[in-house]
Amino acid sequence: MAGVAETSADDVPNVDICLAALRSANSDTEVFAALLLVTKLVKAESTDAETRRKIFDAVGFTFLNRLLNTTEVAEGCDINMFRSIGLTLLACFCTDPELATHPQTIAKVPMFNEVISTCKSLRGEDLDSSVYGTVDDCYQCFYAIAASPDGQQQLIRHATVQALCKACTENCYHGHEKALPLLIQLLDGNGHQIWTYYDKVLNQLVESLSRKLKDFSDEKKFSVCDSIFAILSTATRQVIETLPHATWDAYIHQGLFDILRSKIGTKQRDPALRLSSLMIEYFGIGWAFGPPPDTNTKFLLLLVHLSCVEIRMGLEHTKEEERDSRSAVVSSCYNMVELIISFMTSGPSLELNSKQVTQLHSALIGAFGAVTHYLTSIANDKTQYSKPLVQASVRVLGAWLAEETSALREEIYNLLPFLTDIGKEYFYKLKMRLSKEKAAELGTQSDSEPIPVDLLRFLLPGLCHFTAEEKSRKIMVDNAVHELLGEYFNYHWLLFTANNVEYNSEIALTTLCGIFMNFTVQDSEFVKSQSVFRELLNLLMTSLPKQVNKTEHTILNYNMAVLGLMMLRQHPDDEEISQSSSTQNFIRAVIQLFKSCHVLSDGHCKVTEVYQPYWPHISELWYLGIQDMAWSIPQFPWLPKVFLEYNWLRDISQMLSEVKAPTDEDSLILQLSSGILTECAKHDQACRQYIKEIGGQNVAKTMNMQELIAVLEEIK
Repeated sequence: MAGVAETSADDVPNVDICLAALRSANSDTEVFAALLLVTKLVKAESTDAETRRKIFDAVGFTFLNRLLNTTEVAEGCDINMFRSIGLTLLACFCTDPELATHPQTIAKVPMFNEVISTCKSLRGEDLDSSVYGTVDDCYQCFYAIAASPDGQQQLIRHATVQALCKACTENCYHGHEKALPLLIQLLDGNGHQIWTYYDKVLNQLVESLSRKLKDFSDEKKFSVCDSIFAILSTATRQVIETLPHATWDAYIHQGLFDILRSKIGTKQRDPALRLSSLMIEYFGIGWAFGPPPDTNTKFLLLLVHLSCVEIRMGLEHTKEEERDSRSAVVSSCYNMVELIISFMTSGPSLELNSKQVTQLHSALIGAFGAVTHYLTSIANDKTQYSKPLVQASVRVLGAWLAEETSALREEIYNLLPFLTDIGKEYFYKLKMRLSKEKAAELGTQSDSEPIPVDLLRFLLPGLCHFTAEEKSRKIMVDNAVHELLGEYFNYHWLLFTANNVEYNSEIALTTLCGIFMNFTVQDSEFVKSQSVFRELLNLLMTSLPKQVNKTEHTILNYNMAVLGLMMLRQHPDDEEISQSSSTQNFIRAVIQLFKSCHVLSDGHCKVTEVYQPYWPHISELWYLGIQDMAWSIPQFPWLPKVFLEYNWLRDISQMLSEVKAPTDEDSLILQLSSGILTECAKHDQACRQYIKEIGGQNVAKTMNMQELIAVLEEIK
């Protein structure tokens, strides 16, 4: 302890003697002598909590405050010694949780901050041992205070984070090695709060540590890697993006590259992989290419292969306890693989040679073979569903299936019932969460459980692929997946219309439309027989007219429009649907949506300005929708009148007559549009007359539309 010589067990005074000496002291000199006895006592490891409490009751905060704040002492006494003894006693008393967070203790936190950030140990100089002890006592107080959530909040409010960062950044401060673990402890429970208020000093600390990660070449390199991960993992991507990180992210890249291409063991590799995953999550795959101008794919390919190896090692031929212990690093590898798959399918070309591509694909297949094997092994044990590793495995498999369905096909077919079952279970947890949130809005008490993972959301792209295949679609039907997805559509529609952006419902709804389109196209008789499709059709018909003018939702609107048209054509003889006002309002909304997509400009069909940002995503839907509308005309006799009402027949005729030297896209647009003219002329007398009056015969001859020519020539 501060300023006290090492004491053997035989030298430890009796507590009663100490207390008696303290109480009977009549001068500062006698008090000082009594306190020296007390400090010997509190230093002894054999001193129990009861004894320490007795000492505190005798000393009290009033006496401690005198020791810590005194400015005048008797001749021959050292003022620093009084402060040292006071801190020694306070460090002892802080072992009592009640005293550690006592207002009198908290009031001294600024003093602790000052001590740890001013006691420098410069090269060639040795500080007095009492100064070292004083710093150690301050850290002992810090750790005692930080043992409780309330104590941590007090340290954060009293700027201890700044003092700790200073001590960590400038290693010349005595006790700096104790500062970093304490700072990480504070961050672990209060990361968002600390990053919000102390982002600048934390950024300086990460800068300092990352430089060490780059420069160190011994065991300290791995320790620094651990620390950087512990600090950065408590931040958010939004916070990191606001920091001036141009230097330290490059340092971390170099340090991790050095680690991962070396011959190291699991203990050293795990934190490096986890930090790599975190950096990619924060900065994107581009970070793995390294800072310009020396960017290359070496580190990225290394990360992919190491991740695939770790996934296999963590899942194959391992016992449950071993898998659980490796779940954190396996999940980090999942994260890297998922982001890399996304980059490879939607980002710029990696310019890999054929050998690299083959090796990469082989590594990924091996990893996902391990994932499917693991999930198959736990598929019949619902007690496993809640494990983070199971959730992470389903999520990463969803990312793989969104892009690759040919590899491991039979394994995935066998796994489909499990995937839909676990997706269903988590979906119902989400619904329950939503119900609780509604109850809370109405004044009913709701708990603060974390939001469940929407696993079904991650599986949707893969399910969309599988509904296009007969075998997998049958498996899905046998497991009533269509009913689950109908319920899921309603759930996300509720969130979407409530403007709840937390659940990313618009993307989910768009993918669901694709799934139901596949059902409708591939198995129309099944669609007719299932009530879930009829309920979905009713929702589409009543909902699209309400949001057709919301261009920010254009992609979803087009998906809903085309799906609705496809499903309407399954019910031509159902007067309840075909003659309803909601159906007619739906068709009017569809016409408004499709009619406003193109305009004539310089003799060509141009996508209107408002739709240009969305055209790459809706062009195929536009082509499908135009075809479906033309095919729907014979089924719904009232439909041609609606085309007349919206002047679309006139617009189509004008477009056909004015396009000059049509491009391939012009030709496709004109061909599909002309089908509407032809069908309207064939099935409605008023339309035939109108088309002829606006010069339809000349247009038909110019475009060589033989069927339309024949229909119009029937009019006398």
